[in-house]
Amino acid sequence: GLTGDWLERWASLSQGERKRAHLAVALWWEPSILALDEPVNHLDRAGVEMITSALARFRGLGLIVSHETTILDRLCHSCLFLRPGQAALIPGAYSRAHAQLEREEAELAKRRRKLEAKKANLNRELRRRRLKAEKSAHQGSKSKLARGDSDGRDKINQAKNTGRDGTA
Repeated sequence: GLTGDWLERWASLSQGERKRAHLAVALWWEPSILALDEPVNHLDRAGVEMITSALARFRGLGLIVSHETTILDRLCHSCLFLRPGQAALIPGAYSRAHAQLEREEAELAKRRRKLEAKKANLNRELRRRRLKAEKSAHQGSKSKLARGDSDGRDKINQAKNTGRDGTA
């Protein structure tokens, strides 16, 4: 979409014209890998269509970073989503891959909430059993009995030997 004198007119080219020239030269070399950062920035609608069509014909491996979901949907066969500490490669155009990622994240959040609720229940049960054990240990202690209370000591010994309810 540029005239043959684009190189001599470089200083006067718009950002969109420069972007098209950069991409034209890159595609002319027929690279096996092409990495593009926001390839349609500074382009009008016709320029976006021109670039998108040219990239759709590219047969190498392409890496596109863009906020333009329409070109990502048109050009991408799989999407790599990067988040702190994780990466997810999902097949399909951007909109489909993004929807799948959101479903997976929602399912993980649901499972996390269930596990956290289960953990809270287990912690409550642990506290309840510890309190019960402490109370039971305190009830079976002879340290609070008077020195000569042999009946109390016998009852505690019998409870320890037969179980708390007094049965064998």
